[in-house]
Amino acid sequence: MDDEKLTELAEELFEKDYWLIDFLPKVAPGDGIGKYFAAERYFMEPHRLRELYERFARIVIKLNCYVGIFVSRPAAGAWVRDPDPEQLTQWFLHCASRRRGEDHIEVLTNDGGSMLTLSRDDLYMTVYSPTKKLLDLAGPLTLSEGLFLRCPERAKEDG
Repeated sequence: MDDEKLTELAEELFEKDYWLIDFLPKVAPGDGIGKYFAAERYFMEPHRLRELYERFARIVIKLNCYVGIFVSRPAAGAWVRDPDPEQLTQWFLHCASRRRGEDHIEVLTNDGGSMLTLSRDDLYMTVYSPTKKLLDLAGPLTLSEGLFLRCPERAKEDG
């Protein structure tokens, strides 16, 4: 697939249902909101954000052992098929080190059916339109990095 087609697929996937890969297993309760913001500030410190983004990179590297991927840093303007693990990790770390809102990463599965995204402003990765196969793979891979795969709607219902 060419870059233009991959970009079109990515834009379409932003409108689909999504799951999160997060440092919390569910939404923090309303009475814990102050504690959540303290935790958020803690994880946004540069060295901790870098560590978190390395975990995200390792999840994608492991996922790539099972599913082909295309990766884009829109600032770079191109998609790369199945990038080298070192290069992928550097892109994630670059995203962590840039000023807020200036960088993000998009990871399309090779069939174009699902996408993972990471933005410098976030402490989570978003998984758009995940297939059952992708969820079955991402769940254990996420846990192996000490993170959680969760559906935002379910987390809200659980309260």
